[in-house]
Amino acid sequence: MSNNTSNLFCNVLDAQRSAVLEKIKHLLVGWYLAGGTGLALQIGHRVSYDFDFFSQSNIQSTLRQSLAQIFGNELQVSMDTQEQLTVFTPNQVKITFAKTPYAPQYPLLAQAGLQIESVTDIAADKAFTIGRRGAIRDYVDLFFILEKGVVMSTIIGDAIKKYGAMFSEKLFLEQLDYMEDIEDTAIEYLTDHITKEKIQSSLHTAVRTYLQEQNAALA
Repeated sequence: MSNNTSNLFCNVLDAQRSAVLEKIKHLLVGWYLAGGTGLALQIGHRVSYDFDFFSQSNIQSTLRQSLAQIFGNELQVSMDTQEQLTVFTPNQVKITFAKTPYAPQYPLLAQAGLQIESVTDIAADKAFTIGRRGAIRDYVDLFFILEKGVVMSTIIGDAIKKYGAMFSEKLFLEQLDYMEDIEDTAIEYLTDHITKEKIQSSLHTAVRTYLQEQNAALA
């Protein structure tokens, strides 16, 4: 696996998180990084704080022991099952290992001693999450994914392939087009600051454009 970091935006991680990642890399065989941190490392749009690792296999009982050996008695365990292990390091860095039946649809990116889920796969994950009412960061992430040129039809098509009947295109589009009740928590951008209003307007346009294209295709 390549240790080249030239294509990753490592500045999305602060010193504490970079140190945590280095300490646990040897435990990550068979795991891939996804979520906001996986996306931020690839497109460099915002600071990210949590590590979300996924696999299609059950969590080995030795994983918690290995983490305890690395971080000591101050390691806090939030959840520990065969399907999810969530811990907080002594510096309150959150790390989650989760089994998922939803395998990546695209090849993983192998860099810097990591396997990272592709931007297109993360886009499908974000669509699934938003359909179930995500947080403001999920809307921010999807806004930047669209800005990078991933089109709505691809995102929806990939979400359908990946999540099957668990994904509702209708619910996703409805939730994406309505942000009024989404809590406007602080996002630390690494680009120019983007207002919630701009994100809302852009996503509204993306939804309208997609629906118009779908209607035209049926005409």
